[in-house]
Amino acid sequence: MESYYSLLKQNGENCNQVNVNREGFYGQTKKGMRHGIGVYSYMNSFFKYEGDWFQGVKQGCGTFVMRDGSYYKGCFLNGEIHGRGERYWAHSKNLFVGLFDFGEINGEGVMKYGNGDMYEGTWLENKKEGNGKLRHADGSVYSGAFHFNKPHGEGRLMFNNGEEFIGEWVNGMRHGHGIYQYQDGSLYEGQWRCNQFHGEGIMTHSSGIYYNGLWINGRPLLEPCKMLFDEDEPLTIFQDSSPFSLSITCLTDQQAVTNECGRLLKVSAGVLAVNKLDIPAPKESTRILAKIGNENIELETYPLVTEVIRSTSPIKTCLVDNFIPVNEKETIPTAIAETVENKPPQLQATNNGKVTFNKLLLPPLSVAVAASSSISLSPDKVEAQPTNRNRKASVPPSYKVDLHEKKRNDTKKKEALNELKKEEVLNKKFCKPGDYIIIVEDVTENPFLDIRLETIYFRIKVLPTNVLEKSQ
Repeated sequence: MESYYSLLKQNGENCNQVNVNREGFYGQTKKGMRHGIGVYSYMNSFFKYEGDWFQGVKQGCGTFVMRDGSYYKGCFLNGEIHGRGERYWAHSKNLFVGLFDFGEINGEGVMKYGNGDMYEGTWLENKKEGNGKLRHADGSVYSGAFHFNKPHGEGRLMFNNGEEFIGEWVNGMRHGHGIYQYQDGSLYEGQWRCNQFHGEGIMTHSSGIYYNGLWINGRPLLEPCKMLFDEDEPLTIFQDSSPFSLSITCLTDQQAVTNECGRLLKVSAGVLAVNKLDIPAPKESTRILAKIGNENIELETYPLVTEVIRSTSPIKTCLVDNFIPVNEKETIPTAIAETVENKPPQLQATNNGKVTFNKLLLPPLSVAVAASSSISLSPDKVEAQPTNRNRKASVPPSYKVDLHEKKRNDTKKKEALNELKKEEVLNKKFCKPGDYIIIVEDVTENPFLDIRLETIYFRIKVLPTNVLEKSQ
């Protein structure tokens, strides 16, 4: 303001055109009109203008100041704010620098908002319209099309945590086709409605889960909510039977099979803890509380394994190659040595909602733990009778011993002892007879849409081998 007064004094001294009138104008005049440089204070004392005048109207460069601290500094035309200028609003602390069209913000410009946001782009009638970039105070940045102050059309939003959306917008919301990149590496590409996944879309989740299908209000239409075993329960096997397999299917709440892929499932085993020898269980075994049906049952973890067959180098079928004619050596087949190893089952990923655990085995059980409902084949205890070699045994005449009956009893005892020995051999080589519980857990890290499927349990009944032999 001091600069304007200095200009006025300089021009007034030189040109003698400085004039003060009753309306609060101090400046240059021409033919009775404000013309040149002048300062005008309005009658309500709220507004004040300092700058160029032309034939009585504000025109050129000037500053329009309000008593609350708001101002405009820039170009005027025919008494209106027009052209490039700077506008500040004291109540909101917003500052705009750009183009004006007769008082309205129109064209290119930069708005720095009092809350820390900043928009740089095109405007129409004081609203963001066209292409621009909006930087939010939290660090997120939207660049793309605007309509009526909102993102509308093609645009890209970079969040402050590194996540990103590229796609279509309608009235400030993600709507149409778009791609969303999550901070953890997850990626969704497909249709949107009102900021939610809606329509056909593909989700590749950081956990490894892959879903390609229809979405409704942000959730997959075929979203799994539970797991079920395909086999009928219980599964009955024999001690020395071959490895068994179990298949699991992931279902929706409508009992439909999901087409989700990549959910990691873990299989393990448990048995009702019955401490036969009253000693602590092995260190590698732990107690778990399983909810089977409506009951909470305490289980002892069991070392379930899977059979792995590995091939080694070929074995020569002849020890002396010198005796084999050259033309016959190529026709002699070679054998492949195979070794069988038992290892813990690996995690399996679902494929279209299904997974199968193959070649599962129940190895011999620890001495300290026994399977529930195990079948005991122990013979009756036989107490040894004291004998005296120097004294002949006398049999009272009233007790006649049936020698044939005695032989039959001895034979039964020998058979029972043989069965017991056989059972001991089988129990060392195979699992003991009884009921075992197979446990399948959803162990997917960083659960997909924060959903982890509930653990399921399956009963396997192991029968002793002699039951099979007797049935045959």
